[in-house]
Parts: sequence; structure tokens; C-alpha cells
Amino acid sequence: MYLRYRLLLMMLVALTQGLSFGQLALAQVVAPWSNETPPEGWADTQHDAFDDPYHPLKNPSVDPGAATAGSAESPAVSQFRADWNWGERYFSQEFPVVLTISNNCETQQLSRIFVNGPPYLEFEREEVMVQRKSSKNIRGKVKLPGPPKPPPPQPGGVPSPGFGWVDPPNLGPQPLGTPPPIFHQPNWVPIDGEVVVWHPWAPDGPDGECLPERTRYTIGGHMHWRPPGDSDEDVDKGPFTLARSDPCEVWWNSYEEPAQREGDCTRAMQLLAERFLLKVVPDYWRNAPEEWGWLVRFGGVDDKSVDQLLQMKARASAIIGR
Repeated sequence: MYLRYRLLLMMLVALTQGLSFGQLALAQVVAPWSNETPPEGWADTQHDAFDDPYHPLKNPSVDPGAATAGSAESPAVSQFRADWNWGERYFSQEFPVVLTISNNCETQQLSRIFVNGPPYLEFEREEVMVQRKSSKNIRGKVKLPGPPKPPPPQPGGVPSPGFGWVDPPNLGPQPLGTPPPIFHQPNWVPIDGEVVVWHPWAPDGPDGECLPERTRYTIGGHMHWRPPGDSDEDVDKGPFTLARSDPCEVWWNSYEEPAQREGDCTRAMQLLAERFLLKVVPDYWRNAPEEWGWLVRFGGVDDKSVDQLLQMKARASAIIGR
């Protein structure tokens, strides 16, 4: 089992043995990914994941997928989700998009963008280096496909249902104070697909590690036929940013359960709590260890509920002064 509190335990050992945390951590630096071919026989022998330069979670060029769990001595991948709605568009329309990639680690880190599904989306780059504690906007371009070919017209030249532009009905003046009705084109084709941003397990300076993260952005929206005589010059071209953050992460940050939450947030909260304990708490614990005895009694996060994890974070944040 991977020691999720490896840094935390190292700090406790350092405090009890009179060592500095930095001295102890120097011997535990995670090995960076190697692009070289593994030596002969590598796959047939066991390796310490922390020191293995060929460990798959360190590979920046391969998306590990959504079902990546931790193994012996290696961390689980933090999985996040967000919706990316492109709204109502026209067939053959071109417009720009913007994807924001963040780095919460202490050193610059490399992430990679994978486009799964929509062949009409391209980014200006696939590999992105983001400076410490910052974000970078990566521009992309969308060129939607043309309309599908309709079946032959019905008798009398009537267009086949489900195809083509439909003129909005003329409803006439509305009563005073009544907003005008909104007419949505009944004929459309959905826009779908996903974009994955993958950040591998990597060193974070001389004495730390940046844990692996995978964020999946689900693309949504739909395409209509254009009205007669319309052109791209009359259409809003963006740019568009991500529609919303993962509801579980919003809950963790705000302590308030979002109305749009779907599914169980327990596992996502456990991953967020794990990162909080590894990245935020150690420096404060080292400065005032007598204030953190309750956290030792709290134990690991894998068996804790959402309420327990939020209570832990609230108590720790009160000590930190956040």
C-alpha cells in the first residue's frame, strides 16, 4: 500500500529524532521520468515506484485513464471533472476557445492536453509548461463540421422533418411586462467529446513531489442549420472558457454543498484531503507540533466521510489562520 502520508510521517520522525525535515526529505526525492528505453529485464523485476524513472504515472505523454488507482508505494491519481459548454452553434462555424491549465506546486510543471472525440478541435500546443503557483491560458480553434445530407424531400417538395432551418413563429406583440418568448431551433445535432489535461507524478523542487492529476472536461452544446443569408460575420465567436469547476471541489473549498452536485463526492474529497495534508499542513505542523496532536488521532482519510473530512479541514485551517 502506498504511504499516503509519507511526507507527514517523515516530518514526525524528523521532529522526534532531532533532524530537520529538509535533511530527511533529501533522501526521498521522487525520481523524474526518463525518456530513455528501459534497460533489458526491467519489466521482469520489482522496482521502488518512488525511485523508478520508468513508472507509468511519471510519463507525461500517456493518459493513464479514469480508473487509475494507487499501487504499492505509488499514489492514486487525483481525478477531477468539469463541463465545457460551447452553447448553440452553426454547422461549419469557426471560433476560438481557451483552456486554463493551473499548477499548484512549488516549481514549474509540465502538463499535456489530450483531445478525445471531436476531430474539429485543435490547440496551439499539446505540452504546456506552467510556472509555479500560476495558471496559463492555452488557445484553441474549433471548426465545426458541415450539415448532414438530408434525405430526399417528401411528396410536394416538403422538407424532411429533422433537417434544415425553421423560421421562428410570428407571435405578435406580447402583454406589457412579459418577456419575449425564446424560440429554439428544433433541428440540431449534439456537440460532444472530451479534453483531458494530464499532469504526471513529478519532483517538486529538491525535497518534494508534485502528485499526479487528471482533469476531464466534457464538451457539450449543439449545432443548428444557418438561417438563409447568414454568415460568420454575424455570429459571436467567443472566446469561451471552462463552464464550471468540479462540484466536489467547490464543496471542499466553500464548505457548502453545490446544488448541481451529481454522484458521491466521498472519494474526491478524500483525494483533496490527502493533498491538503501533504502540501499545506507540514510546514505549520513543524512550527508548532503541540497544536497538531489531534491530527495524529484523526488518522488516514480513506475511511472518512465527507463531513469528517470537512471538519478536519476546518479545524486545521483555524490553526493555520485561513
